[in-house]
Amino acid sequence: MNYHWNWNIFWEQSPDGANSYLELLLSGLLWTVATALCAWLVALVLGTCVGVARTTRWPAVRRLASGYVELFRNVPLLVQLFLWYFVLPELLPQSLGLWLKQLHYASFVTAVVGLGLFMSARVAEQIRAGIESIPPGQRAAATALGLTGFETYRHVLLPLAFRIILPPLTSELLNTVKNTSTALTIGLLELTAQARSMQEFSFQVFEAFTAATVLYLAVNLCVGGDELLVRASDREVGQPGQHRRATHHTRGRTTTDADRRTRQSDPTSPLTPAMLHSSAGEFRRVPLGNFTERRRRPEITNAIPPTSTNAGPKMNPNSGPRTSPNVNMNAHTSTSPSPSVMTTLVDRRTARPSCHQARSCI
Repeated sequence: MNYHWNWNIFWEQSPDGANSYLELLLSGLLWTVATALCAWLVALVLGTCVGVARTTRWPAVRRLASGYVELFRNVPLLVQLFLWYFVLPELLPQSLGLWLKQLHYASFVTAVVGLGLFMSARVAEQIRAGIESIPPGQRAAATALGLTGFETYRHVLLPLAFRIILPPLTSELLNTVKNTSTALTIGLLELTAQARSMQEFSFQVFEAFTAATVLYLAVNLCVGGDELLVRASDREVGQPGQHRRATHHTRGRTTTDADRRTRQSDPTSPLTPAMLHSSAGEFRRVPLGNFTERRRRPEITNAIPPTSTNAGPKMNPNSGPRTSPNVNMNAHTSTSPSPSVMTTLVDRRTARPSCHQARSCI
């Protein structure tokens, strides 16, 4: 490809005679940021109201909110901008329509209104999903405390919902910044429009749109960085009204830090299915059908449980001669074993006496 690269074009004077091409792009970036912030403010306020309306207990309000969402979400943004900018002034009374046409910042106002209404439908769906993901006990607890419906949404439901839907809201803000590029079709000189004007005047296509790409990327990375900071703080302090549950994945199951701390402080506490497989070797495997009672793995020792006083003197196997293995078993003709023999029959899970210890008890 025979293309002449000229990166010094940004410091050359633009056709307006007052600014360089770099200043031209920066002025377009300012219009982009201003349009995105104003449209996002409109989208957040309207989207919150519509999202709350979609979760109320009145069917008529829910249907109206659903119709609003379906209308603005299913019509393309470019079509909506054309309707607001070209069609709406013709439908209004003549004086009002003429005032809209002669408005000094008509393209900016139209872009803010059209983009804000379009994004408010998407924000409303995020708000509805966030409220519905909150456990119903939160609303019931607020009602039990005597809070009204407005106070329940303001102090309980909406704070929790906004913290839950923070990542998707950040994505919608990024979409708002990128959707401002459609405003060039109604005459707004934002970043994309200024890049096109630079390309048309200087014929440096790649330089103009490379600079626009870098500026868009810088703005969106700043927005995404704020989300990462907020999510990092959420991991440290936890979301309000919810316990911080850090999970450890082991063998397809999860064990929370709370379960581990409980087990370390109180070894006799009942095990949960997740704690059963938390670490290899610490707890013995048991059938999955019964999770109500579990014990630690028994330790095998050679200690003999204490015997009764009438069992006779104990023999030290290391002090005297060992007893011959040929023991006359006919000497014990009693049908029931003696108490000492019964004491020796201990639970094999807790003690395992050796052979010479068993013979000494007999």
